Amino acid sequence: MIRLVEKTLKDVEYNEPFFGRYIRKIELTRFTKEQSKDFLLKGFEEEKIKVDESTIEDAIKKFDGIPGWLTLFGSNILFPLNMA
Repeated sequence: MIRLVEKTLKDVEYNEPFFGRYIRKIELTRFTKEQSKDFLLKGFEEEKIKVDESTIEDAIKKFDGIPGWLTLFGSNILFPLNMA
């Protein structure tokens, strides 16, 4: 989404009132397997939730270290989406 906005607004000056704020970019690369596991374990520990090791390993394989997906996974363990 960010890249689309940048391409659309590339010719607009930053000091124009349309922008309103400075653009801040944060690039977040994929986590390693160890970082992914640590991220999930610390999050679950913080929320005092017990999760099987196999569930965590499955999530690490499925989401391939992408922080947003790992966050969504952890959030759905806490507050499951009602998909019915």
